[in-house]
Amino acid sequence: MRRAVAFIACACLSVFVAYPVAAADPLDPAVADKIRDLVTQQMDELHVPGVAVVVVTADGPVFAEGFGSADDTGRPVTTQTPFRLASVSKQFVGIAVHQLIDDGKLELEAPVTDYLPWFDDQVPVLGKVTIRQLLSHSGGLTGDLDGQDLGNTSTDDGALERFVRHLAQEEPIYPPGEFHYNNANYNVLALLVATAAGTTYEDYLQEHVLTPLQMSHTHLTDAAARADGVAQGHYPFFGFVVPWEIPFSRGSMGSASVVSSAEDLGHVLTAHLNEGRFADAQVLSPEAMADLETPLLHMAAWDGYGWGWWSTPLYDGGAIHDVDGVPQYQAPVMLEHGGSISNFAAGLLVMPEAGYGVVVLMNLNDELVASRYHQTHFGIAHILAGLDAPALATYEDALDQNGRLISAGVPLLQLTGILFATWHFRRWRRRRPDTGSTRWRLGNLVLPLLTDFGIPLYLWSLVLTRAEDSFDLVRTLAFSPDIGLALVLMTALGPVWGILRTILTLRLMRASPPQQASPGSDPIASTA
Repeated sequence: MRRAVAFIACACLSVFVAYPVAAADPLDPAVADKIRDLVTQQMDELHVPGVAVVVVTADGPVFAEGFGSADDTGRPVTTQTPFRLASVSKQFVGIAVHQLIDDGKLELEAPVTDYLPWFDDQVPVLGKVTIRQLLSHSGGLTGDLDGQDLGNTSTDDGALERFVRHLAQEEPIYPPGEFHYNNANYNVLALLVATAAGTTYEDYLQEHVLTPLQMSHTHLTDAAARADGVAQGHYPFFGFVVPWEIPFSRGSMGSASVVSSAEDLGHVLTAHLNEGRFADAQVLSPEAMADLETPLLHMAAWDGYGWGWWSTPLYDGGAIHDVDGVPQYQAPVMLEHGGSISNFAAGLLVMPEAGYGVVVLMNLNDELVASRYHQTHFGIAHILAGLDAPALATYEDALDQNGRLISAGVPLLQLTGILFATWHFRRWRRRRPDTGSTRWRLGNLVLPLLTDFGIPLYLWSLVLTRAEDSFDLVRTLAFSPDIGLALVLMTALGPVWGILRTILTLRLMRASPPQQASPGSDPIASTA
C-alpha cells in the first residue's frame, strides 16, 4: 500500500514516558497540546484502544507520550510498548543492505543471482533482477500478491529461504524495472543480507543495527515480543473492535514482521537527522545516510521510493519563497512509510531539512479503509510546520468503504430469503399452487436458482479481481475474519440452499397436478 492516510481513535488516558536519551528541549507547550488534541480526537473517532507517539530532532526526543490502553487489562500504552510494525520493517533492510554495500559484500547494481545462483533456475527472467530494483520495488516479483509470506508461520532458520525459493518458481507478472509495491522484494533482500553476512538476517540485524541504536524494545521473535509486553492488536469485526491475533511470520521478517516501540523507532529517526549517528554509534556514514534519503526510482518528478522509504513533499505544508526574483511554492521534502496489517497500523516520517522525525503506532487497523489509520503522522508534520492538521479523510473507493456492510448484508439477505421461502413451502402444503403455469415456474424455480448462484459468483469475481486473481481463503479467515466468514456463509447459503430449494420445488411440482388457480392464490416464492 503506497501512502496510507488516517488518524487514531478512542479517548483514553494519556501517559507520558521519559525518553532515556533525552538531550533535546521539549516542544513548545502549545505545539505539544495540538499534537495531543489531534491524537485523542482521532482515537475517539476511530475507536483505537492505544497509540504511542514520538517526535525527535537530531538531539533526541522533543515529544514522547503514550495514549490509551495496550490491552484489555487496561495496561497503559507507553513509548516503550512494542507494537507490530508491518511494512515499517522495511527500513531496517535498507540500513542493513547499505552497511553491506559499504563493506563490499553487496553491490547495488549486481543481480540477485550473484549471491543466490539458484534464483533464476526455473524462471530465467529473474536473472535480470538487481538489488537496486528490489530496493525500489521494481523487481517485478509476484510472491506477495496472495500473502504467502505472511501466511508462512514457520519459525526455523530456513523459513526465509524457503519462501524465496518458492517465489523463484513464479513467473513475474511485471517486467523488472517497473514500479509495483510488493513485500516479496524486501524478503529477498533480507535473504541477501543473511547470505552476504554468513548468518541469519535476525542475528545480523541485532548485532549491526538494533544494538548500536540501543533498541532494547525491538524484537525479531514472537516469544521475545510477548515477554516484553507487546500491545494487543485489535480488529473491527463487522465494525465492533475486538482483540485479534494474527500469525507471526519469520519468512516475512524483511518486509513486515519486526516488532518495535515508538521510543526505539525514534532512535532510528534521530540517526537519520544526525548523519547516521546515534549516541556513540555511527550506524551509517553521513554519505550512506544521505543515500538512504535519496529515491532509487522516481514514479514522478516529485515522488520516489528507495531503501524502504517513500520520498515526497509535504504538499500543503510549504510556503511561497522568492527564488531569483520569482515567487515559488516550496514544500518540505519528507521520507515516509506506513505499516498496515490486520490488527496494527504504524506511521513513520522524517523531514531532513525541517529537522523533525515522527513515529505513530496504534493497536487497531482496518485494511478495507487503511487510509484512515495512516494520517496521524502527516497531521503531526503539519503541526510541526506551523499549520493545522488536515481533516481526516478516506481515500479508498466506495466498494472498499462499504465492503464490510456488503459482506455482512449478503448472508443476512440470503437467510431472510430462506425464511421467506420456507414460509411459502408451508403455505403450499395447505393449498397446492398451480405449478404448471410458466409464470409460477419462472418465479419459483428458474429465477431463484439464478439468484442463488449468480450473487455469490458475482461477488467472488469482485474479490478475485481486487486480489489480482490470487486469493487464499484460509489466510483471509486469519487476517480478515469477518470478510472470510461472510464469504464462506455466502458461498454455502447460496448454492446449497439453491439446490435444496430446487429439489423441494420439483417434489412439489410432481405432487401438485395442474389446476386453475383463483385470483391472488398464486404466491411467488422468495428469489433468495
